[in-house]
Amino acid sequence: MEACLRPIEPADVPVTTELLAQALPPEGITPAKFARLVLLDPNFDASGAIVAAAGQRIIGFVYSAARQQPLNEADRGRGFITALAVAPEFRQKGIGTRLIQAAEMLMLRRGKREILVSPYAPCYFTPGIDSAQYPAADRLFRKLGYQEVSRPISMRCDLTTLTIPPFVIEARNRLAAEGVTVEPFQPAFTRAILDFVTGEFGADWEAVYRDTIQQILRGQASEHRVIVAHSKGTVLGVCHHEADRFGPIGVAAAARHQRIGQVLMYETLNAQRGAGHSTAYFLWSDDSTAARLYRGAGFVEVRRFSILRKMLVEDQPIGRG
Repeated sequence: MEACLRPIEPADVPVTTELLAQALPPEGITPAKFARLVLLDPNFDASGAIVAAAGQRIIGFVYSAARQQPLNEADRGRGFITALAVAPEFRQKGIGTRLIQAAEMLMLRRGKREILVSPYAPCYFTPGIDSAQYPAADRLFRKLGYQEVSRPISMRCDLTTLTIPPFVIEARNRLAAEGVTVEPFQPAFTRAILDFVTGEFGADWEAVYRDTIQQILRGQASEHRVIVAHSKGTVLGVCHHEADRFGPIGVAAAARHQRIGQVLMYETLNAQRGAGHSTAYFLWSDDSTAARLYRGAGFVEVRRFSILRKMLVEDQPIGRG
């Protein structure tokens, strides 16, 4: 029986979530995580959440999306693939190829000429393909014309052995003497933080900080979830965490090289430890930031990803199973 490709339907969601959890075990995909990263994606369109069905059984899934409000001009022509899974017994039968190409054709119809796997912040399972975990998927995308454009890393640190280095304490004291305060979120910072992250880092950061600030203001989260560095009413940097996940962290371009980032980082890690977490991790950084900021705090690399890109053309072929 040849698989039928169609948009996901509500009745498909539980079995699709289970399929992803089985196919991508390191990602810890639960119904809540699937709902958050797919169904609650602000750009969700069911036509981009494609299932492969063999009779009544869901045997494959791909999720593709494009931002309705692009982050910048380059982002205007981009689409993203964030998840791909095929049931083990149906692999090597062309199902994955058909799912990818269906996503590509959808992006073409939406006027996109570039597709990326999968730096679709903040709604990504991973920021690319972990070729060590998913070598077959990595080979398939490359066979279909995708090329690597960067290799972000995921890191983790042990909070039980965390110590704040003297140079960070000295930096915090120096900054305080210069009028820079580093402290947990306060309601008065709300607009300044949102304007800061939008202007310095873009709408995807704004969405993360807005959601957390709303939780704090509703009494559902600690004010220590957001740490802010500010001076005379101007935000200079922010750092965020959610449970044991660290980041995003950012410092204004004009305020860098003053160790504000290190102070923010240690304040946040200490807040995570105070909340009862024994480790902290993040999914996405680059080697230079890791060397400059994270390794000194005890972060070690745990995974490496490949961000892949393909330029789409109008007359590209459609594969068959």
